[in-house]
Amino acid sequence: MDNAEALRNVTPSMPEQFDNRLEDNWRLQFAIADLCSGVEDWGDKARAAAIEIEKGSDSRTAGARLLADIKTIRDSIDDHAIGSEELCSKLAADPDSEWAEWGKARKPISQVQLKNMLKIYGIKPGQVRPKRLGGSKQVRGYQFSWFEDAWERNL
Repeated sequence: MDNAEALRNVTPSMPEQFDNRLEDNWRLQFAIADLCSGVEDWGDKARAAAIEIEKGSDSRTAGARLLADIKTIRDSIDDHAIGSEELCSKLAADPDSEWAEWGKARKPISQVQLKNMLKIYGIKPGQVRPKRLGGSKQVRGYQFSWFEDAWERNL
């Protein structure tokens, strides 16, 4: 009770990846940690701990996580398109990724599963010519431009 007034009007700094609900959830804890800081900076320790805790609680839908991971893949390669097989392979490449053990069978995400998940965003595979394949070889896959609207609306 000695610090109730000090806590009521405080605006603690937030980690940059925290917004809206996360800020609301952690505001009081960070304020208390900042108030307790002395020789040791408990505020920084509290923020580092909160970041670690929140890493494991991604509340986005599986579809939104998929879109985010596809955007990361797009940013890591220099191409305008990607084949479905390559995209599935890249999604499942990290053994800790949820796409490495997807679905009830706990197997890497398949092209059919990928297609079905993207269907709700109006994204369907088609014939593409990735530059990495010489630009002349045609494969079934996705133009990254087909994702722009979904990325804009969902990420």
